[in-house]
Amino acid sequence: MSDSKFAEDPIQQLWTLESVGIVDQDMSPEDKFVLEEFKNSISMVEGRYEIIKEQLSLGFIETVPEEDQNRTNVHYLPHLPVIKDSTTTPIRIVFDASARMDKQAPSLNDCLYSGPSLTSHLTDLLLKFRLDPFAVSADISKAFLRVGLQPRDRDYTRFIWLKDLNNEKDLQAYRFRSVLFGATCSPFLLSQLATSL
Repeated sequence: MSDSKFAEDPIQQLWTLESVGIVDQDMSPEDKFVLEEFKNSISMVEGRYEIIKEQLSLGFIETVPEEDQNRTNVHYLPHLPVIKDSTTTPIRIVFDASARMDKQAPSLNDCLYSGPSLTSHLTDLLLKFRLDPFAVSADISKAFLRVGLQPRDRDYTRFIWLKDLNNEKDLQAYRFRSVLFGATCSPFLLSQLATSL
């Protein structure tokens, strides 16, 4: 404790402990760079900051064009169905951005920078709830899918889909046009977009 900057000033130490979660966090140079990159590359396209046909019709994914089929610098995401007793979404597709080809190979999440944490501290949230007489909470439907993905990054979010269950060779390659739930950078992108609007 002797090497602490507060060792000589117990009043400062007490005040700092009392204000946990209220003081601004310093951003690293890497965090500042990512934040600037985000601000410089964001744009509104087609009004968007369940299963495959729905995702395709809503513009969340696209078929990989014929001319891009043989590209070498791509990444394919494994996926699996999650089945639940629900009337709105009985089957949901989950993509695994943390999957590795083998123990030495990096996953997609290993190659992505998660960005600085923009989540409010608990103390901040509690104080905000006490400022006004009413509090509102909302859940945006398919929130991550409402944030578009730059065309240069789409080939890293490819996946294969069986078009015909009766023909196991009838496969189609798709790629995301939106950021996907499960990617390590998605929470940063969504929260930064929300705070910049």
